[in-house]
Amino acid sequence: MNQVIHVFCLAMLNAILGQAVASPTSETEQLLTQGAWKVAAQQIFAEARTLNRHESAIALGQVRAGLVDDALVTINDTHAVSRVWLISELMRKSPALPDETRSQLFQQAVQIAQTNAHADLAAGDFAMLALLSVRQGDTEIGKTLFADAVLAAQKGQGEDSAGLRRITEQLTRAPLSELKDWMLTALIEALPSSRADKLAFPCVDLLSVAGRLGEPKYYPVLLECAQRGIANISREGLQTNASAALAEVKLELGLLGEARGLPPALHARIAVRNGQFVQAQAIIQDMPQGLYVDLAQDTYQAVIRDAFQRGDLAAAEFFIKRPVRDLPAVQLANWQTLAQHQLQVGQVQLSDESDARSIEVLPRLSAAQDVYGRNVQAVAHLAIALQRRGRPEQAQQVMQVAQELLVRIPDRRIDDQIEAQLSVAAALWWNNQRPAAHHSILQAYLKVQQMSEDGYSAVSRKARQLSAVGNAIVDLI
Repeated sequence: MNQVIHVFCLAMLNAILGQAVASPTSETEQLLTQGAWKVAAQQIFAEARTLNRHESAIALGQVRAGLVDDALVTINDTHAVSRVWLISELMRKSPALPDETRSQLFQQAVQIAQTNAHADLAAGDFAMLALLSVRQGDTEIGKTLFADAVLAAQKGQGEDSAGLRRITEQLTRAPLSELKDWMLTALIEALPSSRADKLAFPCVDLLSVAGRLGEPKYYPVLLECAQRGIANISREGLQTNASAALAEVKLELGLLGEARGLPPALHARIAVRNGQFVQAQAIIQDMPQGLYVDLAQDTYQAVIRDAFQRGDLAAAEFFIKRPVRDLPAVQLANWQTLAQHQLQVGQVQLSDESDARSIEVLPRLSAAQDVYGRNVQAVAHLAIALQRRGRPEQAQQVMQVAQELLVRIPDRRIDDQIEAQLSVAAALWWNNQRPAAHHSILQAYLKVQQMSEDGYSAVSRKARQLSAVGNAIVDLI
């Protein structure tokens, strides 16, 4: 009976929208029409895998959907270099895995790392598994695997080796609960045997990790290591990047001191932290805007993100009110982020005002001659936020704007159409319009079927969008 009602609602919705859809022509379409969502997602992931078995979003989506057996098939069929990471993600996100399966998966991942002919890749894999072991409470196994990671990095001291950096990158991404003092100690002991020109970025990473662990005793040796590594870099651009990375970490740890000789972007952030908002604004406005890289806009957003991370909502609001570029979708998203942070700290009235500022941006988005997917996504996210905050009437009005913008995305931007359609589906779901959300998912899937399969790039792109549809279904079931 529920399926009959569901199909009837979809038919009525299609008629209302003037988008009467022909009878489903594939099994997946039939499943979507009938509301058999988990089976439909399973079919869509399988379809994506047929096109590109190396698309990582497939296995991750299957894990999220609880399709563990399917995920294992996908993982074992993909590039060997991705398998350890995918197995780790499966184990992290599947707490209900039987112990025997978990043990088998872990041993499989260890074997992959042990047989990897590329020492630098093996180093990263061993580090990943060491962190996973700590997460699972197997500290001794974690220590053994971490020693294997360091040994692999030392073996790969060739010209292009990046083993040490692969380890330190894993540490910077890891949750604090998985980081241990002995990891720092093992890597610091390995530094003297590492090439001087390969030390800069790993030592900067380790300095950041030491800060997260609250271990200032490691600062002197890691600072000296990073500075020595920077001095030994021969490429000027890379040396500049390493210096900027070191300055970023020193800023976070309160070790920066004078700001002379630093990039303008960092000068701006320092000025904001010192309460010099107008000075920071002037620095940003003087930065260049290129065809592909807009340093002013990038720095403006970095300043706002930094303010949010520090809980400095006054600084965030100052800059949100003074955009450097007229980008309505970005401004809407910034106001929404501010509203969320204000609500978290109990500033209810200010949060309401930020919501109102978000809504004020909508006419400018609607007036745009050229509509992109990001415009629709920003509006859909606003509708979800308003619904969550107990304002269903406002959410519905905003939802209508998102739907109006969606139909204006030109066909030449089919990726934008699909991504926007999925954003609208999520917003409709949150606004308790389930049949309409289901219809939007179906439309996204049908749009993907229109994509070309002419050439590897086109096939990969289609597989990626199929994975996006599958993951969107998982979000809603």
